[in-house]
Amino acid sequence: MDIIDFDALNAELDAQTPPPDLTSALPTEEDILEDMLADIEQQNVEELKLDTIETHGVTSERQADFLIYRYKKLKETMATINETADNRIASYQDKVNRWRNSELAPLDAQMDYIQKVLEVYAKANITGKKRSLKMIEGTLSLSKQQPKIDYNEKKLREFLSTFKEGENYLEPQEPKLLWGEFKKAAKVGNDNLLRYGDKTVPGVVVTIRPDKFAIK
Repeated sequence: MDIIDFDALNAELDAQTPPPDLTSALPTEEDILEDMLADIEQQNVEELKLDTIETHGVTSERQADFLIYRYKKLKETMATINETADNRIASYQDKVNRWRNSELAPLDAQMDYIQKVLEVYAKANITGKKRSLKMIEGTLSLSKQQPKIDYNEKKLREFLSTFKEGENYLEPQEPKLLWGEFKKAAKVGNDNLLRYGDKTVPGVVVTIRPDKFAIK
């Protein structure tokens, strides 16, 4: 039995294995920038005493300014996540719809063909007063349809308004409330009632709301 020289075998394998790519382990400019920002943020947490906000609230303009920065970064991250998710959902939905259409198209073509040939058969075999053919699997039928009539409402209204009988076919139109314009003309009084001139407006409930807070 041959004796395996493990030292020689390992030396041979080492010679065949390419040297590691040391450059791949080096940090990129993006990695360095992220590390710097993380270090700066940690310095801000310590310098601005952000860990005291939970118990003492915001006590300085610098704290408030830094929190605005953090809020905007969180908002940007959320927007990126939502955009990515929406794109993936839309992409997958398109994929599903393409599959559905590809599966349905040949079936729809077969159904259309069968309907056409059965319609020809029905028209040839349904005669006289008989309007249907009953079979084991189902029924073929022919039914009269009313003519389809399209119309231009404006022109038809103008025509009906030219003679008295035409009024029987015209429903009076209720005036549209221009709420936006009326709201600008009316004012909320000190008693929280809506007034138009010296008149109190009925049917209106005024709710006084606190100032709306926003971070921009």
